[in-house]
Amino acid sequence: MFIAWIGLCFLTAFLLRSRPLVLVVASVVIWAAIPSVAGELITRQPSGSMSFHPASWLILATAAVLVVLDTRGVIDEIGRRIFVYLALLLFLSVAFLATKTSASGSGLVLFIDVMLAPVLLFMITNVALARHPGGLLVLRNWVIGIAAVEGGFAFVQKLLGSVVLYRTFFQKQYWFDEIRFPRWMGTLDNPLTLSLLLCVAVPLVAGIRSVWLQVPLLAIMGLGAVATASRTGLGVVALGIVYVVVTAKVRPAAKVVAISVLGVAAYFLATSVLVQGVADRLQNDTGSALARGAALDFFMSHVERFFLTGGGIGSSYEIADLAGLSTSLESSILIYAVDVGVLFSLIYFGVQLVIALRSIGPSVCPGLTWAALVAVIVPQTYNALGARTIAGILVWLILAMAASMTSQRRLDNATSADATPLADLAPSQQQPAHPA
Repeated sequence: MFIAWIGLCFLTAFLLRSRPLVLVVASVVIWAAIPSVAGELITRQPSGSMSFHPASWLILATAAVLVVLDTRGVIDEIGRRIFVYLALLLFLSVAFLATKTSASGSGLVLFIDVMLAPVLLFMITNVALARHPGGLLVLRNWVIGIAAVEGGFAFVQKLLGSVVLYRTFFQKQYWFDEIRFPRWMGTLDNPLTLSLLLCVAVPLVAGIRSVWLQVPLLAIMGLGAVATASRTGLGVVALGIVYVVVTAKVRPAAKVVAISVLGVAAYFLATSVLVQGVADRLQNDTGSALARGAALDFFMSHVERFFLTGGGIGSSYEIADLAGLSTSLESSILIYAVDVGVLFSLIYFGVQLVIALRSIGPSVCPGLTWAALVAVIVPQTYNALGARTIAGILVWLILAMAASMTSQRRLDNATSADATPLADLAPSQQQPAHPA
């Protein structure tokens, strides 16, 4: 089964080499449909150095095929963002070497699933969008669609009090308890991952022009956020909904209707028993705030130890345990700083922030800049990029879309500048209508 899956990935990548956008969508859908804990259903590799997520194998195969058979497209993409790729190559090289030279030498699976595969997806996505710029809206629709399906499914799980799918695999997780931990995640790896997905998807709804489609989508995603019981996620989703309602390009009457419907729905939801989990979390956060504070205090007390070099991928969990912390370091940048080193982590997350900030401006995809900023910021509130989940894929997919939008805008501006209307030329520059 393992060899068959790898062979299928390479065959699919070869057959669809001229349509890489399809491969990008397929990779994201596979990651969303199959949590990492259940990846062995496809690969039959429950553990070991080759137990990458099934979608990671497809991404690796796609990247390899593009490098060999679409070398020009890959070179052009790297040339467009040479400093981005140099910075990412530096970070990935240091992360790999730090991991392989660490005492345990483990962490390769996490490196592939959370670091290398997402960066390769970033490259593949931009190669695809450079060829077919209209694919940007296709990707937006898929992100919204996946978020709506996952949010709706999570709310069904909340109503049923059961994960429905993958229970056998989720039961292997130390935190999983449907009775004492009634927080739901759809088919993703944990509730916070679903929360991140909803946070980046909600602002993208602003680009949908039909209010009759906007309202149901926002409602489903809002219910999904309630099912996760994530306070940060619920707050960001709420702000995203406000952003969509305010900025959406729909008729004023339709906007009033949308505000009224969402307002009434929010009132009834807030006064129902369905938000009990969130209310309980607001009153008693079960020590999460203290855990984050303790993690930050520990890191600041030992920051000089990790400034240039880290202990390798996964070492942050061991260090947190030795330090007496009851959780991880509760922040992606802190985890990477300990694993890879402060300097290189700042380079990695600095690249993400620059990509997001450069996307600010006129947009063919409303809400994408907001989504990109959320994709950079929210992972710093928990161990999003320090665990095998779809988070890394999601972050770099959104950043690829933002980077492509920036490139398209720059190209459009250059084209407009070059296309000087004849009427704007001085009389001496214009050619006579009927030369002698």
